[in-house]
Amino acid sequence: QWYQRRVRGAVSNAAEEAIVPFLGQVMEHLKVYLTAPDTEDGIRLKTQAIDTLSVFARKIGKETFSPMAAECVQLGIANLSSADDPDLRRCIYSLFAAISSTCPEALYPCLDPIVKKMFETLDSTEGMTTEYKNDKMPRFDLDDSIEEGKGEESDDEDEVLGDYENIEGITVENGYLEEKGDALASLCELADNMATHFVPYYEETFGYGLKLVDYTAPLVRRGSILCMTHVCVALHKVINENNFQDETAMLPKLLAVCVPLVFDVARSDKDREIVCCALECINEMLKEMKGGLIAEEEYFDSLVELVKDVLQHKTACQKDSEDDSFCDDVEDDSELTTVLVDFAGSILPSLATAMGGQKFIPYFKNFLPLIVPKEGRKRSERSLAAGTLAEICQAMKESIIPFAENMYSVFMRGIKDNSDEVISNSVFGLGVLIESSGPTLTPKYPEILGILSSFLKPDGDRRTVDNVLGAVARMIQTNPTSLPLDTIFPTFVKWLPLQEDYEENITVYSSIYSLLSSNCQVAIEQLPTLIPIMITQLTNKKVDDETKAKLTEILQGVTSQYQDLTLKSITPDQAEILKQALAHVNGS
Repeated sequence: QWYQRRVRGAVSNAAEEAIVPFLGQVMEHLKVYLTAPDTEDGIRLKTQAIDTLSVFARKIGKETFSPMAAECVQLGIANLSSADDPDLRRCIYSLFAAISSTCPEALYPCLDPIVKKMFETLDSTEGMTTEYKNDKMPRFDLDDSIEEGKGEESDDEDEVLGDYENIEGITVENGYLEEKGDALASLCELADNMATHFVPYYEETFGYGLKLVDYTAPLVRRGSILCMTHVCVALHKVINENNFQDETAMLPKLLAVCVPLVFDVARSDKDREIVCCALECINEMLKEMKGGLIAEEEYFDSLVELVKDVLQHKTACQKDSEDDSFCDDVEDDSELTTVLVDFAGSILPSLATAMGGQKFIPYFKNFLPLIVPKEGRKRSERSLAAGTLAEICQAMKESIIPFAENMYSVFMRGIKDNSDEVISNSVFGLGVLIESSGPTLTPKYPEILGILSSFLKPDGDRRTVDNVLGAVARMIQTNPTSLPLDTIFPTFVKWLPLQEDYEENITVYSSIYSLLSSNCQVAIEQLPTLIPIMITQLTNKKVDDETKAKLTEILQGVTSQYQDLTLKSITPDQAEILKQALAHVNGS
C-alpha cells in the first residue's frame, strides 16, 4: 500500500490535466487513507495522500480544483488537529500553501487557526535533545527554566550558570527541522497569495522569521530569511495593488529591520547557501520594490558595496576556512562559488532597472572591470559574465550607447569561445545590445550576420540557434531597412520554431508581426510555411501566454487578409486549433 501511494502521487504529478476525468475516483480512495488510524503505516499513507492533494492543487488548474478546494482544506484541518507526526504536519502546511496558490478564497474562513498552528510549530521545542559534557545531567529542565526564568532573578545564579556550562550542544531531529522549514515556506506562500486577508499576520510572521535567523540549522535560517523578505514584498504588493492603507507605517518599520539584516547575512555569514539565499532575496525585493527599496541612501550604498565585495570574493563565505584570510584562488571549483557570483551579478540588471539606465551609468563603469572575465577564466565564469552583461544592456536600454563599441567587442569575443554556453549567452547579449543601441551598430550588420549564420547548422547547439534567431529578430525590429530581408528571412523561417530558449519566442514572433504589419512582401511569401508553425505553437505547453496571445493576433490578421492561403496551408487538425483560438479571442 505504501508503494502504491507513492506511485499514485508520482502519477498525479506527471499526468497533470490528464488525470482530471478520474479525480472523483481518486479522491474517494484518498479519503480512505486520510481517515485511517494514526498507526505508523497510517501516518505514511496520510502523508502521501496529502502530498497528492497538493499536486492536484498546483497542477490541474483553478477551474478543475476549485470545486474540491474547500473539502481539501477541511481534510487538512481535520488531520492537523490530531497530527503528532512532524512529517504529516509539514505536508499539511504545504497543502494549504498549494491551495493558496490556486484557490486562496477556500482558506479565508479558516486562515487564523492554520496560521497559528504554523506559529506553534515555529515556537515548538519538540524533537530537541540537550547533550551534556561528561554525561552530566542537569538539575533542572532546560525548556522549563527558560520559560519560568524569564524576568526572574535566581537565588542560585552561579549554580544555574554552572548547569548551562555543562551543555555540550542541542540537537533537533531532522523531521522537526523540516517541519519548521516547511512552516516558514508555507507562511511565505500564504503571505504572497492571501493579499489583504494576510494583513493581520504580516508583522507576527516577520517576527518569527527574525527570531529564527540565527537558528543553528541552515534549513531554518534560509527559511527565516525568505520569510522576512517575502513578508516585505507581499506587503508592498498589497499596498500598491490592493489599495491597502499602511496607516501604521508597517512596511518602513519592517524594511528598517529586514534590509540591514539581510545585507549583513550576505556579507558576514560563512554558509554559502545562506548567502546565496540572501542575495536572491535582495534581488527579488529590488525587482518588486524598485526605487522604493533603494530610496534610502544608506541601503543603496550598502547594496552597491555588497555586490562589489561578492564579485571581488571578499565576503566571509569566500574566505579561506583555514587561515581566515581572503582567498587568493578565485578559481574555486565549488559550484556554490559560481552560483554566489551569479546571484550577485543578477542584482545589477535589477538595480539598473530600479535606478534608470542613465543614473546607473557611473556604477556600470565601476562594475564593468569586475564582470568582464579576464583571460584564462573557467567556462562558468565566462558564461556568467556574458549573461550578466547581456541583462544589464537590456535593463539600461538606450543608456548603453556610450558603451556600445566596448560591449560589441566583449560579445564578439564570447561568440568565438569554444563553449556552447558562452557562445549562446554572447549571441543573446549581442542581440540585446543591437536592440538597445538603435542605429549605432548598423554599420556592423554585415559582419554580425556573417558570424551568426555560421551557427545555423543541423548539428549545431540548438540553444545557440534559438539565440541567433532572437538576435536577428531584434535586428529586424531595430532597423529592417538595413537588412537583406529577401536573403535572411527565408533562412530565419526555416529554423523555426524555437526548441530550447522559449524566452526568445515573444521577440521572434513580434518581429514577424512587425514585418507583416508593414506588408513586407518577403514575409507574406513565407506565410504558407509560417502559418502551420504558428498554429502548432498554440498548443505547445512550453510556450507562454504572452507569446500565444501574439501568435493569435498574427493569425487573426493573416486569416482575415489571406483566408484562402491560410486554409490551403494547414491540415484539418490545425484548422480546428485555429478556429478555437480565434473563437476564444472573439468571445464566442
